[in-house]
Amino acid sequence: MDIKIRNAYEKNLRNVNLEIPRNKFTVITGLSGSGKTTLLKDTLYIEAQRQYLEAMSYQGIPKPKVDEIKNLSPAIIIDQEDRNDNSRSTLGTQTDLYTDLRMIFEKLHQRSCPNCHKIISASDAREETVKIDGEFKVYMYCPNCHYRMEKLARTHFSFNTKAGACPTCKGMGKNLVIKDSLYQKDKTILGGGVAPWPKGYAEYQFKSYVALLKHLEIPIPEAVPLKELTSEQFDLLKNGIYSTEISEKKKETLPKKVAEGRYEGVEPKIWQKIAEKKTIPKNLKGYIQEDVCPACQGEKLNPLSRSVTVYNQRLPEIVKGDLKYVLDWTEQIKEQNDDQMNDLVKDYLLDIEIKIKRISKLGLDYLSLDRQYSTLSGGEAQRLKLAAVLDSQMTELIVILDEPTIGLHPSDTEGLIAMIEEVKKRNNTVLVIEHDEEMMKQADYIVEMGPKSGKKGGKVATTGTYEELINNTQSLLSQSKGSN
Repeated sequence: MDIKIRNAYEKNLRNVNLEIPRNKFTVITGLSGSGKTTLLKDTLYIEAQRQYLEAMSYQGIPKPKVDEIKNLSPAIIIDQEDRNDNSRSTLGTQTDLYTDLRMIFEKLHQRSCPNCHKIISASDAREETVKIDGEFKVYMYCPNCHYRMEKLARTHFSFNTKAGACPTCKGMGKNLVIKDSLYQKDKTILGGGVAPWPKGYAEYQFKSYVALLKHLEIPIPEAVPLKELTSEQFDLLKNGIYSTEISEKKKETLPKKVAEGRYEGVEPKIWQKIAEKKTIPKNLKGYIQEDVCPACQGEKLNPLSRSVTVYNQRLPEIVKGDLKYVLDWTEQIKEQNDDQMNDLVKDYLLDIEIKIKRISKLGLDYLSLDRQYSTLSGGEAQRLKLAAVLDSQMTELIVILDEPTIGLHPSDTEGLIAMIEEVKKRNNTVLVIEHDEEMMKQADYIVEMGPKSGKKGGKVATTGTYEELINNTQSLLSQSKGSN
């Protein structure tokens, strides 16, 4: 039962009629601008989303310009865009490999007893669960001196929780400092004195700032550059109601509403935005300096959480190593533990092994788990998404990949093809926009869009297997082979 597209005329598509085999690996190829992306992403994918949502009685996605597409199923796009810009998101958190490590550390970690100072293992300690103020806490007893201490659980090994994060940098691994360049001191507040403030926003903030000065009975600066503000006026501009220049007596009478003078200041608003978004907004990146946290030296965890070990390795040390290093470490655990210990962590070890081997097939075993996800290249992020599809165990999907071989070493293309075959074997349909000939050779079906670009493209030029196309004189693939 093929996917049947009837009369697609989105953008430069010229009344395209096409059948694409389901549960197969199909390459859509052609010159740049020939209509490949319009066909797959702007037409087929959008229509799949629309049909899926309408089946659940949801509306809102406009129908693309196509008369009909039959035999669709839920579709996902794996491309080189739409990456997670959250600075707290790492390769480890994005793939859940860090979660597996946290669970292993909860079960097997070794630490020094605070009382007798002997090294003890969590797996050897007797546990006790106590209800305190409606919440349950788990304690462990030192097997040597029977001293009771709070057990380190998975939350203690997360830099995104209060229990685990370094108290100095709040789990960021770095201290953020506002640069002096944020303030253009030769300019007025309304004339660009606060660099990130656009004109309309500057006017709004200035009104609130003036209202606060009036409430505090402080002279209002009229059209003067920032360098001519008094220290009091400048501190109030920066810190608003949180300024140290406001006396304790005055703080008790501060307004409750912005319109009445509750101006919060340039810098508190910046920290608030960073906290909400869990990353530095793009318009502020040039004005924020990132320094390694002096307390944790970039390891993100609190002193106790970052000091405990499993087989002589601390968690921050493991996540800084490449994926091969992580895999080797887990192999050591399996070799050295007895059966009872292995039962505690075997599921997490297996998950790590499967995920890392899949990622390694795509030539990404050089990455480390602490790598900030937003710093990955488009190609790296795309291939990791493909590995995530395999981890999901979902079937009957339409999986669309957009030029996954860009930036990929030829020797790793084989691993990519193997992954695509795995996705296909689960009764998924894989559609790939691609120019790589090795990918075409392995595809079950090829669709050539063309014959040229723009207005001279937008049609299905030829279809068939790789062998059929290289023997078809009308095929672009055959013509390119003949010109070589």
